[in-house]
Parts: sequence; C-alpha cells; structure tokens
Amino acid sequence: MGCRRPGLRIVTFEMGSKERQDLYRQGGLISITSRILVVDMLLSDIPVETISGIIVLHAERVTPQSTEAFIIRLYRQKNTEGFLKAFSDEPEHMTVGFSPLKDIMKELQVRNVHIYPRFHETIKESLERRKADVVQIAVPMTSYMKDIHGAIIQCIEGTLSDLKRNNTELNLDDLNVQSAYFRNFDIMAKRQLNSVWHRVAFRTKQLVGDLATLRRLLNYLLSYDPLGFQAYVETIIASNSTTAAGQPNHNRSAWLSSDPAHIIFQSARRRCFVSSKLMKGNVVSTAQTESWDVLDEISGTVGMPSRPSWLPENIAPILEEPPKWETLVETLMEIEDLIMRYPVPTGHPGTNTVLIMCSSDRTCNQIREFLSSMDPTAKPGSKGRKFMESRLRSYLFWKGKLGQEGKRRDEGDSSNNGPNSAGTSAESGMSEALKRKDARMKERQGSRRRVRGGPPGSAGASSAAVERSADQSSRSGAMGGEGVIKEEAEELATFLDGVESTAIDMPDLGLLTQMALEADDFDEHYGLVQPEHSVVVRSYSDDTDDRVLSEIKPRFIIMYEPKLDFVRRIEVYRSSTPGLAQS
Repeated sequence: MGCRRPGLRIVTFEMGSKERQDLYRQGGLISITSRILVVDMLLSDIPVETISGIIVLHAERVTPQSTEAFIIRLYRQKNTEGFLKAFSDEPEHMTVGFSPLKDIMKELQVRNVHIYPRFHETIKESLERRKADVVQIAVPMTSYMKDIHGAIIQCIEGTLSDLKRNNTELNLDDLNVQSAYFRNFDIMAKRQLNSVWHRVAFRTKQLVGDLATLRRLLNYLLSYDPLGFQAYVETIIASNSTTAAGQPNHNRSAWLSSDPAHIIFQSARRRCFVSSKLMKGNVVSTAQTESWDVLDEISGTVGMPSRPSWLPENIAPILEEPPKWETLVETLMEIEDLIMRYPVPTGHPGTNTVLIMCSSDRTCNQIREFLSSMDPTAKPGSKGRKFMESRLRSYLFWKGKLGQEGKRRDEGDSSNNGPNSAGTSAESGMSEALKRKDARMKERQGSRRRVRGGPPGSAGASSAAVERSADQSSRSGAMGGEGVIKEEAEELATFLDGVESTAIDMPDLGLLTQMALEADDFDEHYGLVQPEHSVVVRSYSDDTDDRVLSEIKPRFIIMYEPKLDFVRRIEVYRSSTPGLAQS
C-alpha cells in the first residue's frame, strides 16, 4: 500500500491538477483536504474504484451538510469494497443535541463504534508507563473576588428561578447553579427551550441572555485583570441604561436591579481605585504641610512628583493584582532553580523552554505584558504595579474619551433645537444639561453630613473627601451606579481637556531602534535566546498543540488555566518521547 515507500504524501493547494493525477496513479498513503478531494472526485481526476479505503479525522464535525458526508456518498456509489474508518478525539461534542452519534454514523455509513476512554485498560497501561508529573496549585481568591463570586452566583440563582417560574410547562430541572461552571451552560439553557423558542416571550429570551452574561462574568473574574473586569461591568450597565437610539431603556435585565449586582459593581470598583468627591472648605493646615515635607525629606523624595500627571486628584489607585500572578512568578522562580540544579544531559530529548498555556489570546497578551514589566524584587502582590498603572491610564483615557463624546452629543442636541424655538425647545434642549446639573447638586448636598452648629453641607475639617458610591434612593442594584459612571466620565473628560495640552510626547520608536542598532555593544547582546531564557505563552488550540509540543519539546509546562484535553495531550507527548522522564 505504499506505507513505507514512498510513505505519506501531503496534497496542498499548490499542486496542479496534472500533478495530482500523477500522484493518484502512483498510489500509497495520501493526506488531502476535503475541499480538494471532492473537486477531484467530481472531475474524475482520482480513480474512486481503486481507492482501498478512506480515514476521516474529526468525525464529530460530520453533518448532513458537511463536505465529508458528500465525499462518502460519492465514494460508496462507485466503491463498495473499500473500508471506511473515522476517528474523533473530542467525543463530548457527540453528547449535544438529539441522537448526535446516530446521525454521525448514518452520514459516515458505519455500523460499529469503539470508545476508548482514559480509564480503558489498554490506554491506561500505555500512558502510565511514562506518567506525566502534574502538580496542581490551588490559588485562593481575594476578599473582593469572593464577594463578586458570591454575588454572581446569587444573580444566577435568581435568574434561574425567574426562568423556571415563567416556563412552568417545561422541564428545566437540569439547569442549576452547579452547571453554571461549565462552558456550555447558556447553550444548555437555550437547548431546553429550543423546541418552543419561537413561542417564548421576550422576557424568557432576555433571561437566557442574562445567563450567558453572568456566565461570562464568572469566567472573566478569574481571567481578566481588575481594570478589564471593571470596564466590562460598566459596559453592561451602559448597554442596559439606554437603547441604540439613545432613549432610556425600559426593558433592563432584572438581575441588574438586585442587591447582589450592587455588590458586583462596588467590589469591582474597589479592586481598581477609590473615586472620591472633593469637599469644599477643607483647608490643609501648615503643621500638616510641614509634616509631609519632613517625610519627603526622610524618604529622599523632595521635589519629586508624588502622583503621575495623568492621574486625577480625586482618584486613589488600589490596583489589586490577580492572585495567579504571584503564583506564576513563584513557579517560574522554582523552574529556574530546577534548571540550574538539573541541566539537560547531552543527547537527551527535551529543552528548558517554559511553555505557558492559556485559554484565550487576551490572557496571553496580559501575561506577556506582566512578565516583561514586572519587578521580581517587589513585595508579594505588587510585582505588576507598573503594568497595572499602564492599564489604569488606558482605562481613564478610555473613560474620559467617552465623557467627551457625551458632551459633544449633548451640545449637538442643544444646538439642533435652533434659536427660533425659545419656549418648548429651550426647555427640552438647553435646560436638559441644567436639569442634570441641578440633580447632581442636590445629590451632593444630600450626601453631605450636617455638622452641629454649621450650615447644611459643611463637612468636618478632618475628612478631605468622601467616597463616591452608587445612588440607592431612586433605584437599587448596579443600575444605581449609572449616575456615578456618567459623573466620573464627565470629570475625566474635563481633566483630559486640561492635561492633553501639556501631555508629554511619546518617544519615536524608529529613532530608538536606530540608536540601539548604532550602539557600540549591539553585537555583544544580539543573538539567539537560549532555551532556558525563553518563555513561550500560547493559547489552547486544536491539533496544532501536539505539533507545538513536538517542536519545542518543553520540560516544564504551566497551564495558567487548566484544561483536561490538554492534560491528555501532555500524557501522549510524554509517552511518545522516550527519555524525557529521565531528563
């Protein structure tokens, strides 16, 4: 059959039709894509009668509309003697839907199914000969993350109870909070309602969409940095406050008006920064100023700016780092120590390249930026302070630009009313900004403490600022923070208008590159990076993960976000690489 000579040959799109015909006449093992094969079969470029057999990979993707199903029908019309086999390494896809395995077998025209799970005797015996050393590290969440996690679970429970209450005729007992931790939780919920999806009310469809949003929040809490998570929460609130036409949204998601949603909003903000309202009438005494000068002189920071120029005065950065970052740095330090203690012997497989696997490209970029800018000598929980400050700067710039766009929109609305409409148009156009300003002034006056013997609104001299919180009087939940978000955006827009004129120009990257190339010690530092000095950060993919493992041959693999499928790939990689266990 040509298994040894000439061996496996791969047909690509670069081969012409004549070259492929000659290859088919020679016979042997041929790897070909379904798109090229179906064209050659329809044009009779390949003799279908002489095909000994077809092996189909990724059988879980075969559907009645797929190209593979059409190829098999063409193959069986002219060849009934050849064999047909199909393989799949993702059997979980065959559990979704109504009798999916039966449909796949029907399209493949096969009768027998062989299932080989991990605990199969033959598989277990083969993989455990060179068992992979897997060390699982449990990273506890911070207090704010625990509060957010508990609040999200409460929102999911409330949404599920509303969904079951509005659809009593359906059996939704399989939907529970425990299943919310799975990736396809919202798909499971929609599949339960798939038969009556065209008849369900708008409220039910909105609840299913809310389950998907809450599931993403649960995932982003562990994968996003605090500022990215806060930006996503604010985006959800903004999308539920107004419609696409700019009108108030009266069909808001119910979970946003609950008390747990308020906990999500407040805790997510406190992980990033504390935004305060500057109180008038607070004068810093001369003694306090002299005390700060003495502290600056002791610490050697006299004349140095205590705050960056891009940070407003009423924002105190907290910048809580994800707890996984500290564990990742400790693991890399431990790997570096093992590399120095036990170097790779000559002639043994495996390299000292560290492979870090993540669930998404966003997480990969986050880890790359953190590792390239971290301070390994800093205290635990502050190694990524530089990276978090850059993220805070990007977040404030993004929010300030939104505030500037809102101001332009308000000015455009007021100018569109025209000078002729002095009565009703003046009230609806120009006075809208004044109404919002009056409402904010009343809110500020109501939130101030009254000091005995002083007028309303006079605060004590000891407190310079009051933390800005969501308005709980008009509506509860996270939607109460809508006014806070708008107020912060307007303040940041005003701040950016004054800072942009004195902003420091960014350095020219081309000039810096030219200076580096012309440096005297360029040849001393330029060259290939040694394997023990390189860290590869990559997201989970399909079969290309096996190729990456075989090419890099890493001795150390860090799964930043665990995935059981990749653990199986590591076991196969370890078993197929003799000598790696001894190195």
